[in-house]
Amino acid sequence: MKQFFGVVTFVAFLISAGLSFADEPETPTWTAEVAGSLQAGQEGTVTLTIRPADGYKWNTAYPAKLLLENGNIVTFEKQEFRKSRGDITGDDSHGEVRMTATGARAGAETITSTLKFSICNEQSCKLLTEEIPLPVTVQ
Repeated sequence: MKQFFGVVTFVAFLISAGLSFADEPETPTWTAEVAGSLQAGQEGTVTLTIRPADGYKWNTAYPAKLLLENGNIVTFEKQEFRKSRGDITGDDSHGEVRMTATGARAGAETITSTLKFSICNEQSCKLLTEEIPLPVTVQ
């Protein structure tokens, strides 16, 4: 009986606190921007920029890391980028990765990358591992 009363009390607390068990969509805490285009057979730059949402900042102290694979059309000079090596830069407003790439022929493809990074607000920091699509066009 005591265990039942404890469960009822806990559920009543959740309801009174305005919490629910339903999946509520989470407000995005960051956005990704991809810029750059490539000329077939020439080296160029593709830039990934992460912008924290209002109330958040890019955690410049976190050892961010980006991993990606080469595509069928686009090849990158390297596949691993680290803040500790200066590959990932930024300030409170954004984090940025500049990637040297070459397009084998005209076309478009989306490269999947995995970025480990952190953003913070006044209360806490989020440690994130996100798959970020990198759409790349070769002229």
